[in-house]
Amino acid sequence: MGVLGNIYCIPQAPGSVAWSGILQRVAERALVRLPCRAGSPFAIDSPRSGIAWPENWIVPETLPKSTSNLPFRDFTSFDEALAYVADAADATVTMDAPQSSFQIYPDERELSAAFALYRFRGGAPFRVGVPEDFSDLIDEFPDLADQPSEPRWQGVVKELIWIHGKCVPPEAEFRGSPIHKVLESIWPGHLLLADEFL
Repeated sequence: MGVLGNIYCIPQAPGSVAWSGILQRVAERALVRLPCRAGSPFAIDSPRSGIAWPENWIVPETLPKSTSNLPFRDFTSFDEALAYVADAADATVTMDAPQSSFQIYPDERELSAAFALYRFRGGAPFRVGVPEDFSDLIDEFPDLADQPSEPRWQGVVKELIWIHGKCVPPEAEFRGSPIHKVLESIWPGHLLLADEFL
């Protein structure tokens, strides 16, 4: 499977910039690509803490049937997607982003990742850097008992951008990328976090 990377950008002032403005800024610079998916940000049949991963748009035929009030739908324009989620308190719009958007030195391969906007008007608990559970391997590998047991960051979020995929770089290599420059101009005050896992 390889290493999957995540970048999270959480604004200090959620809702200060309309999603239409954010999507216009990234689309006019060709930092994201249509089509997109929109719907509920929560995983199917889960409590509010079960947030759907951005990759859920990539292979829609593998998704289970939704019991959400706002099931995922595919759209060929951002206007249609935004109209679909306009009245929803909680929503996500997810699309493809080429690696040249979020890497300072992209290679020549046509790699991409998922770029997703999330909104939780009442707030939702979010955790970054959640340690893997190695408890079943500790007898065989005692060193695993010393692994951290708490996430690197956790809090309640009302809005965020989540970039997810195998070619997503570490935080230091993301800073200064085209998408990060746009995010700095949109949300001058924001928390930038990153993690990766196997």
